[in-house]
Amino acid sequence: MADGIEMATSTRPQIIKGSKVAPPPLSTFCKPASEPIAIKKAVLIFNPVSGGKKGKLLAENVVAPMFKSAGVELVLSPTAHAGHAIELAASMDLSGVDALCALGGDGTLSDVASGFLARADGKTQEVALGFIPGGTGNTIMHDVLGYRAKMGGRAAIKAAVAAILGGRTRLVDCSQLECAKGDGSTVRRHSLNIVTCGLGVDASAAAEKRRWMGPMRYDVSILMELLKLGSRKDARCRLTVDGVTKELDLFVLTMMNNKHSGVGLRLAPYAQMDDGKIDLMYTPSAIKSVLKALKLDGMIKSKGKHVNDSLVAYSQAADSIELTCDAAPQRVMVDGELVGFTPVKMRVMPSAFKLFTFEVAGKC
Repeated sequence: MADGIEMATSTRPQIIKGSKVAPPPLSTFCKPASEPIAIKKAVLIFNPVSGGKKGKLLAENVVAPMFKSAGVELVLSPTAHAGHAIELAASMDLSGVDALCALGGDGTLSDVASGFLARADGKTQEVALGFIPGGTGNTIMHDVLGYRAKMGGRAAIKAAVAAILGGRTRLVDCSQLECAKGDGSTVRRHSLNIVTCGLGVDASAAAEKRRWMGPMRYDVSILMELLKLGSRKDARCRLTVDGVTKELDLFVLTMMNNKHSGVGLRLAPYAQMDDGKIDLMYTPSAIKSVLKALKLDGMIKSKGKHVNDSLVAYSQAADSIELTCDAAPQRVMVDGELVGFTPVKMRVMPSAFKLFTFEVAGKC
């Protein structure tokens, strides 16, 4: 126990196929945080309509007063349209800025990182990023904040701001990817959390049409996709990881920098955000049985038991990943947003940027 935080192991456990026990907790980070840095000026990019249109209220009434009390100058920079966070982070003047912060859901945080990492002015080495959970999923901060994320709402936001003001950072990894767009062009993005293809992405696309159902729209959409298993098109693909190619019948493929996705699903229980690798979880063979698919879904919801099952393959990439599906291009989702289609090419970016964190990570 340290700083009131229940510690998790930092040693990567061994996968035991056939085990019915969930993987033991693994620390979010494998390296220590830096010594505190002084923060005099910060910029906050935020989505004013995130979290049920509460973004503006949270920025002005919760975040800004905390920076003011700490004697830190804070510049508020709201987004005006989709993709605006990328534009702002890529082009805004960061002279004299110590912290570039993002308030919003996973999409906003990912957009800010993508724009920031596209800069060519050297600021990626000088300015640290600070993430504040203000959306509905807040998957990325689930891992970064540890148990504090479970407080939710303003308590989690205040915890994230406290981490920024504390000044301790870690160099964290991400991935850079290119995939096809529907018009034949390509799109380049950076992923902090998850790049995924397969049934889960199709379900997420369907869930976007059921937003009125709230969080349960994901469960409903997954069930509806499972009921259509028999009519799903074959998805024979080639997966190349660090130069080694395998053939697979795509059902689900996740490529992750941190453990969780969605509403706390521990898809990649052995992932760490600063180990220099991307964790892959996929099904090598096609799943046509609804019962098998439900079994897999149940194990995923049971704290990561799926990695021990024979249906699943689990590995890591230290350099590159490529997925090609010639017969039927598959949707590609990046950090919760549908961005394009296969083929997708990914490059692992170890220690890509500095992120404000607590000295000790919580149990995940």
